[in-house]
Amino acid sequence: IIDWRMPYKSINNLVRALYKPYPGAVSFYKNKDFVIWNIVKKKNTFSNIEPGKVLKVANKYITVKCGDSAVVIKKHTLKKLPKEGDYLF
Repeated sequence: IIDWRMPYKSINNLVRALYKPYPGAVSFYKNKDFVIWNIVKKKNTFSNIEPGKVLKVANKYITVKCGDSAVVIKKHTLKKLPKEGDYLF
């Protein structure tokens, strides 16, 4: 399970370690779990935002604040995308 307070490097290592054929790194949105298969780092321009907050949603890519920067979730199993301002936990 991803803890969004972790730094990008730790989250990325977790996602990579649990890639297929393993079960995948898990996060939650609206009390339902989903799997994250691929992320990339986004430059830290979001200093005073809480970890786990959705910053942007575009083309099924979800930008989320993490401990030391922001990540773009590129491949996931979410059917209904979150809105900007929602939280993942």
